[in-house]
Amino acid sequence: MTLKFYNNLQYLSDLLEKVLLGSEEWGVGSKEFWILDLR
Repeated sequence: MTLKFYNNLQYLSDLLEKVLLGSEEWGVGSKEFWILDLR
């Protein structure tokens, strides 16, 4: 149980790190997405 919880924390931290490192690319993509969505 504890090991599974730790693995989930590690997975979330890795995912968060990827999002932060690729925030510029994601930001551009999200802006384009929102612009397309508003149209």
